[in-house]
This record gives sequence, structure tokens and C-alpha cells, in this order.
Amino acid sequence: CGSSFPALVQFPQGTTPGAAYGNCVDVTRPPSDCLSLSRGGDSGDPHFLRWAQQHHDSFHGECDLLLVSNRQKAIHVTIRTRIRKWYSYIYKTAIAIGEHVVELGKAYLAIDGINLTLDTASNTSFPMELQDAIHGTVTIDATGKEEFRIGWGTSPSFISVTIIGVFVNVDVQNREGDSFVESVGMMGKYGTGEMLDRKGQPMDPNDMNAFGMEWQVKPDRGDPLLFSQPEGPQWPESQCVLPQWVDLKRKKGRRKLRGSNNDKLIEEAKSACSDVIDYDLCVEDILATGEIGLAKTFVPNKTVTAY
Repeated sequence: CGSSFPALVQFPQGTTPGAAYGNCVDVTRPPSDCLSLSRGGDSGDPHFLRWAQQHHDSFHGECDLLLVSNRQKAIHVTIRTRIRKWYSYIYKTAIAIGEHVVELGKAYLAIDGINLTLDTASNTSFPMELQDAIHGTVTIDATGKEEFRIGWGTSPSFISVTIIGVFVNVDVQNREGDSFVESVGMMGKYGTGEMLDRKGQPMDPNDMNAFGMEWQVKPDRGDPLLFSQPEGPQWPESQCVLPQWVDLKRKKGRRKLRGSNNDKLIEEAKSACSDVIDYDLCVEDILATGEIGLAKTFVPNKTVTAY
């Protein structure tokens, strides 16, 4: 971690660094594919959206995971998950750009290992800037939802982190250039989302548990340790720990059981998830967590216009 305290400064009035959108990174794809091709990430009750995909896949192991990493560009994103009863959720993320690391969680912000006190008052918005032209904005709305947007240099690409309740959601968007072209991790192969192991070999697309275990943060394989403090299962002493459910069917049944006792929540979940592709997964997440806002972390079920 860095030894100097990064300066927080105000940007000029009316400017939003990194807000400009670049062109679709792959001109050989139809315009409607541009967004999914250059975007990916995860949502709090851990579902992973790989590059060029529209449907989420789930891995519920508790550990630190390498979401996306490009060693050539020195851009890395790791997430930390925690088990809650029969499922797990993402409760922290650490993002490294160059030599600087930003750690984020519920009411938690640390830069280069130094904790910062967040003003959690509603409708708060302020910009921040680190050394080496790393910039971002922090917004906290009236519901307590926290949004962080991190960019670098003059690139329109950015990483967005939204925290709803205790659930951390990471959205990686490569708007132009090659920031993530050689990346590896839980988001798969850039441009296709293919699930690859650490040797670049294809993995079984139906086995997310094996894929998640493969991309646990492993320092002896060259993965960066971004979190300032170790927590939970850490490689090589322990691999990711899975929740103790009997089987997937029982897990889904228990998630729905919570909603069956709350007709209002069921209707709110159905309404909030009505326009997303992973409708069933979206409804189940809301019934399990009670967080209606999680619906916004799923891919909309509509055609997207190219940038």
C-alpha cells in the first residue's frame, strides 16, 4: 500500500470525468451487441456476468475472487464474498489501477490502505482524484444506496460499484481501447466470455463451482493481494468454502419460502424484475434478501443502442 495520503479534490463545475462514451470495441459485431461485448461484472448475491454474455451465472463460494485482471495494463478487480445461511454475497471489492488500490464496502472506503470516513448523509455527491490521473465520483442517495465510479486518464472506460444494503455490485465497462483485452478471471475471455482456466484452456461451462475455485485469489500464481486485511478463507491455507445446502432445488425452495410469507414483497419483486433477462434469478434474489434495488443489477430485456 502507498505511504502518502491521496488528495481528494473538486473537479471543475459541470464536468464528469470519464463520462464520455467511446465507440463499440468490436466493429465486426452487430450494434446491439456492443454493450454486452464490452461490459461485465457481478451482482451482490454473487452472480457473474461474463464478457459478451447477457445471462448471469452463480458461484456461492466464500473467499476472495479475481473478477478481472490485466497485468499488462496493471488493472485488477477482486471481490470478497461472505456466506449468509444458504447463499453468499459480495460485501467488499478492491480495485487496483497502477500502484493505487481503492477498497469499497457498505459505508467503507479505503484508498491505499488508509480508511476514509464516508459522509453517509442522503443525496451526497462528491468527486475524488488520485495520483496518476485516476479519478472518480462518489454518490449517496436518499435511500442510502452508495455509488462509486472509477476511471483512469482520458479513457472513457470505467468501473462502477453500487452498494445496495450490504450487497456490493461491480460493473466493468470497456468503452474503448484495450484496457481489458488481455484480461483473465471470473469474467472469462474478453470478447466472448468463454470460461478459461489459468492455462487458457476451456472449462466446463456448466460447472461454475470449478470455475470459481479456479479463480480464487492465489498469490503463488501471481494474483495481486489487494485487500489491506485478510479475511475468510485464504489460499493456499484454504480454498473457497461453499454453503452447506443439501442441493440446488432445496436452496431455491428456501429462498422462495421467505417470499411466500410476504405477498407485498412478491408483487414488488415481480414488478421490479419484469424487464430483466434473468427474471427468475432476479425475483429469487429479492425474495431471499428483501432488497428491491438488486433488480437494477440485472441486464435489461431490451435492445441496446450502440455507443
